[in-house]
Amino acid sequence: MSIFTQFFCEINFTFIRSLFSLQNRHDSRAMLSLGNFYFEHSAGSKNESQLKESYKFFFHVLNENHNNAYAANGLGMVCARKKELDVARETFSKVLK
Repeated sequence: MSIFTQFFCEINFTFIRSLFSLQNRHDSRAMLSLGNFYFEHSAGSKNESQLKESYKFFFHVLNENHNNAYAANGLGMVCARKKELDVARETFSKVLK
């Protein structure tokens, strides 16, 4: 990863985190943004902590709103990346309904 890319990621993370702290904890857009951020940055990492964080944000949004297709899709992507393909398939099928 280049220095520019790493710097941009750190600034982006700081911005999203500050946006989240200013918003209500029940703001699904902020929660989804953080879930997507952690998911994207878990791709090259062998440490699963970012993937777990992503899972927590998507799961929280789904607990608040069971019909949120974006959160269900994110949760499905996390499960697929963790090689939990049956759970991912079930989650994706809920998105299509």
